[in-house]
Amino acid sequence: MRLLKPPAKPIRLVVPLAPGGGGDLVARLMAQKITSLWVSLSSLKQTGGSTIIGTELVARSQPDGLHTRHGDGSHGINPSLYTLPSIR
Repeated sequence: MRLLKPPAKPIRLVVPLAPGGGGDLVARLMAQKITSLWVSLSSLKQTGGSTIIGTELVARSQPDGLHTRHGDGSHGINPSLYTLPSIR
């Protein structure tokens, strides 16, 4: 397996979950491991709106490959429960 060349800037990991919960713990551990193995990963807490606010932040970010979201089950459930913002 060949690793890709790391990007020049850190990757931003958006965590739309409450600090101190299980999802937050997993995101922190994942960020530490990825940083130690490959590339710097900065974690950004963006809670609220049942993860919709953080998800929208990533969806509206520049398509440069430097933004990602830590997911959980709400990502698949929210569209059936809420009217989501249109991303264009």
